Amino acid sequence: MAKKKKSLYDKLTINSFSRQKDADGIKIRHQRFGVENKINNVHPALILWGDVYQRIFRTCVRRLQDGKNKSQLIKDIQQEFKIDWHWADTLQSDAQGTIDQLQASKDNQIEELESDINKGYEKVDYMISDVGSRFENPTIKTRWGIPKILKGIKSKLERLAIKKIKLDKLKIEERLPVCFGTKKLFNAQHNLKANGYNSHAQWLKDWKDARSGNFQCKGDGNKVGGNRGLKIHHIEGDKFQCEFVVPKFMKEEFGDKILFDFTLRGQQTRDLIYAINNKKPITSQIFRRENKDSWYIHITSYAQFVPWQHKIENGCLGIDFNAESLDVIYVKNDGNPFSLKGVETEVSLPSSRHKNIQKIQGKFVMFSFPLNPYWTSGQRKAALRDIAADIVYLAQLFNCGIAAEGLDFGVKKSQMRHSGSKKYNRMLSGLVYDGFRVALMSAADKVGVQVKFVFPQYTSTIGIAKYMAVFGLSSGMAAGIVIARKAMGFTEKVTKKYYTGFLKTDSDLVKPQRITWKHIHFLTRECKITRHSRFNIATYIKALIERFHEKSKRRRKPALNSNPIRELESYSTWVSPKPT
Repeated sequence: MAKKKKSLYDKLTINSFSRQKDADGIKIRHQRFGVENKINNVHPALILWGDVYQRIFRTCVRRLQDGKNKSQLIKDIQQEFKIDWHWADTLQSDAQGTIDQLQASKDNQIEELESDINKGYEKVDYMISDVGSRFENPTIKTRWGIPKILKGIKSKLERLAIKKIKLDKLKIEERLPVCFGTKKLFNAQHNLKANGYNSHAQWLKDWKDARSGNFQCKGDGNKVGGNRGLKIHHIEGDKFQCEFVVPKFMKEEFGDKILFDFTLRGQQTRDLIYAINNKKPITSQIFRRENKDSWYIHITSYAQFVPWQHKIENGCLGIDFNAESLDVIYVKNDGNPFSLKGVETEVSLPSSRHKNIQKIQGKFVMFSFPLNPYWTSGQRKAALRDIAADIVYLAQLFNCGIAAEGLDFGVKKSQMRHSGSKKYNRMLSGLVYDGFRVALMSAADKVGVQVKFVFPQYTSTIGIAKYMAVFGLSSGMAAGIVIARKAMGFTEKVTKKYYTGFLKTDSDLVKPQRITWKHIHFLTRECKITRHSRFNIATYIKALIERFHEKSKRRRKPALNSNPIRELESYSTWVSPKPT
């Protein structure tokens, strides 16, 4: 039986069901959380075990790739390296997780390469047909670009052939390649001065540091402190204590256990105390940050579940994600944007990036957060976290839910080379919608805000045609209204004014009830109607009618390579009568 595919919400949410059950035998819901803080006085035993742990971890990865049995691997490394069972079990699980990640990465690479190659050959077919049409109607202008197109076809075919070889090699390869310490740092030894190193010894120190200084232990709710090797105890207030159970081969030198303290604050303290008191598994990790040369402890466990308090049925914030901005508009539960009717109010956003008080002036409650395409990855990640926190704060303020687009740009990014639009490629490469969704779900689940992801098909077309001119909004805000309405269960139908012009034609094949937003979307693209022209519905309909007459009079020529998807999207498929 095929495994049920997880929804986007299930993949992103931090809520889940515990193994523990209540008095009625129902599984208790809880919420995953993670906290970390700096360790001030680092014991030498932590440094030594961090180095040895990583060496054993690399050994486990190699043996699992060679086909070693998991249970036998745990027994072997216990005897070989003289460590306890809980450390061996954690090492085996950590190594297996790395193998699974490598396999997933390989599958994704194969999928992206196949998509890229298929799209590339489609582009080659289009270029060949373009050259053929230029030869059929030779003019000075058309003949001028033929050598350049032929050169482009040749280079594209050569590149596709190289990618095909890479794809075949990747499919045949059984052993998954992995470089511990990053490939970039490994290659730096071959050109030391260009990478800022004066000697090989200096590089070797960084190489060893990158491959050490990190270890963890799996949580176990049945044990005191929620763990076997790194037990967490609450002392008082915000102070906690970690009990490090020293591995067997180190006990003669360092003793049975080592204690060190750390502090948390606010909600982090309350969450960790709940996990300790309710016997939740507490997975602890101790690692060194190379850029700061400091040691930290990171704790992952489960806190109390927060039910939805701000639901979509009360209203919705519709989010439209674009390359240069993120537009948010508040839509009431009746499907209309909330009208202020000249009232001026103020909203203070909590994030550090938007500390200034923003005034809501005008007809509706709407915010536009700018996105700089030239931000670094770290700046973009921090900005999106702040924006997600602001949006969740607005949802709490208006007691409503949040609706966002359920998009996956992975396939489109793999086909960027063949799109032919530099602006579109730049937009896709800088789009980090996945990171924003993760930050949004994490912030919303913590305070009980309902988030729903909808399929944003033709949302921009619907928003521009129906709401942009009526409410005097930008195209992003209009699309946000459509997204919010979809999340609340409203349907968007093509009203009479969009097909009145078609009814006046003499053709009996036109069926008004069969016209959908898909038809208007593709006709709008073919007519190349600019966004600002769509404010005028009369101009909009006139252009579509002209396109209809042009298509009905012209006989469609067969393409060199027929594409069934293109045929399905063509105008002729929806002007023909329904089958009886």
